[in-house]
Amino acid sequence: MTLGYFTKQNSETFFISVDFTDVLETDETIVVGSCTVVAKDVAGADTSSGVLAAGSIAVGDAADGTTDGVLKIKVKAGTEALSPYKITFTAVTSLNNTWEKDIEMCVVEL
Repeated sequence: MTLGYFTKQNSETFFISVDFTDVLETDETIVVGSCTVVAKDVAGADTSSGVLAAGSIAVGDAADGTTDGVLKIKVKAGTEALSPYKITFTAVTSLNNTWEKDIEMCVVEL
């Protein structure tokens, strides 16, 4: 799967999402309670509690109007010195398939 990329400033808080629709079978959905999202800083240390909003993982908001194949989470904080962060979405589906996609988050103070 490809690595997506975005930048943010330290104080910005917003949702990011990854779309797993292209790998799901007909009628297969993401089981949000079984999914994980983990953030690691440039040194590989787990920084999930510092850059991901607790309890914000959800399914929905695909650009094409579908919702069952999109996993999202709210990002917060982060520092330029520990950037880029690697955010790994692991989706578990109703058919017991597991899929993973990564997003790189760079924190930049302008």
